[in-house]
Amino acid sequence: MAAKGRVLVAGANGFVGSHLVEALLAQGYQVRCLVRRTSDLTFIRGLPVEWVYGDIARGEGLEAACASVDAVCHFAGATKARDREMYFQVNAEGTRRLLAACERVAAHFVYASSLAAAGPSPDGRPIDESHPPQPLTFYGQSKLQGEQFCHEYTDRFPVVILRPPAVYGPRERDIYFYFQMVNRGVELLLGRGERRASFVFVQDLVALVLRVLEDDRAVGQTYFVAEGKSYDWREMSELVATALSKRTVRVVVPEGLLPAIAAVAGLQARFTGQPALLNGQKLIELRQRYWVCSAEKAHRELGFEAQYDLATGVRLTAQWYRQQGWL
Repeated sequence: MAAKGRVLVAGANGFVGSHLVEALLAQGYQVRCLVRRTSDLTFIRGLPVEWVYGDIARGEGLEAACASVDAVCHFAGATKARDREMYFQVNAEGTRRLLAACERVAAHFVYASSLAAAGPSPDGRPIDESHPPQPLTFYGQSKLQGEQFCHEYTDRFPVVILRPPAVYGPRERDIYFYFQMVNRGVELLLGRGERRASFVFVQDLVALVLRVLEDDRAVGQTYFVAEGKSYDWREMSELVATALSKRTVRVVVPEGLLPAIAAVAGLQARFTGQPALLNGQKLIELRQRYWVCSAEKAHRELGFEAQYDLATGVRLTAQWYRQQGWL
C-alpha cells in the first residue's frame, strides 16, 4: 500500500482494534474508524481519527467507509453469539460484504481470522499453515468461511489473512476472567491432563499487522501469529498468580461437570440477554488438549518475532487491570 496512507479499521473500538488504531496513528497513518452508533468508544474516544458509522452484519455504510482508503484492517467479529446463524451473519457474511465494498478502491485488505478456523492440533505438535483446516465450532467455521471469501478476492486486490491463537493484553475481557479468579485466590484447571495453548500478546499481533501492510511478500498469504512457545494452562495460572502476588488454591474441575456448568450459564444468559461465556460451543473448545500453532512462516518470510513472552505479557496485563480498577 502507499506508505502512511489512510487505513480503515473495522472493529476499531474493540480490544485488538483499539490497540491497532493507536499503533497506526503512532506510525503516521491516517485512521478511519468503522463503528456502530451504539459502540462503546471508551478506548478510542478523543483520538485524532475519522469516524464512520456502519454495520458489517447488515452491510450498512460499508461503501462510504471504504471510499478513498488505502487499506482495510478487518477486526470486527463475533466471538460469542446466540446461535450458528449469528456467527455466520457477522463473521462470514460480514466479511464478504466488507470485501465487496473494498473492491472499488482495491485497498490492501487484512483479515483477522483465528486459530479456531484451523482447529486444534491432534497430537500436540504446533500446526502450521499447511494443516488442512478442521474447525470444530460455529465460531471457527464462520471465520474459515470468511477466509474463503478472502481467497475469492485475491486476484482483485491485496489480501492477507492472519490467524492469531488466544490474544491477551490490556483491555481484553475473556482471559480477564482467569485473572479475576486468581485475584480471588483460586486457580481453576480443567481436568488433570495436559492442556497446552499458544498465546500472543496484543502488541505483537498489532506489530505483525503493521508489517503485512508494508511488506508485499505478505500479499495473498495466510499467517499464524503467536509467541513461538506453547504453555500448559498450569503454567499460565502460575504466571498470573506471580504477576498478582497471590497465593492461590488450585481447583481442578472434572470435565464431566462442564455440561452442568454450561447449562446454568445458559440459563443465566437467557435472563440477561447476553451470550454466555461458557456454552455448548465453548465446551467443545475447552475439551481439546492442544490449541497450538507455529508462527515459523511469519518469521521465515517476514522476519516476525514476538517481543513479549507470556511472563512479560501477563505482568503488563495484570498491571493494567489493576491501574484501571478492573482487579
